[in-house]
Amino acid sequence: MIGFLSGTVLQTKENTLILNVSGVGYKVLCPLPLILSLSKDDSLSLYIHAHVREDQITLFGFRDESDLFLFEKLTSVSGIGPKSALSMLSVHSPSSIASAVENGDAGSLSSTPGIGKKTAEKIIIELKGKLSHL
Repeated sequence: MIGFLSGTVLQTKENTLILNVSGVGYKVLCPLPLILSLSKDDSLSLYIHAHVREDQITLFGFRDESDLFLFEKLTSVSGIGPKSALSMLSVHSPSSIASAVENGDAGSLSSTPGIGKKTAEKIIIELKGKLSHL
């Protein structure tokens, strides 16, 4: 499975980018702050989470391993899919998510589009104590 990609940015739009790796263009979904910081022909290295479904393979990219770790922890919570986890990382920094989880701040987590109060509480219950190093 793909775990890391390094290349140049060919194109960015919305929450995706095309990364040219030795002539092959990989479409990668990334957090919005990362997308906004890039422009065409920038060199970029990404840690990759490959989400495999019956009908598609989707690549999610992160600048560092701690972002990838948090993404994978969020998707381990029942009811949180990869797009919801990516949305959380687009709205909040990893440290603010970890802080909200450790402090039981469901209001902060539920400010993410698509994440309601019950889902935020479920994230807190399932991840409390697992993100303190962030």
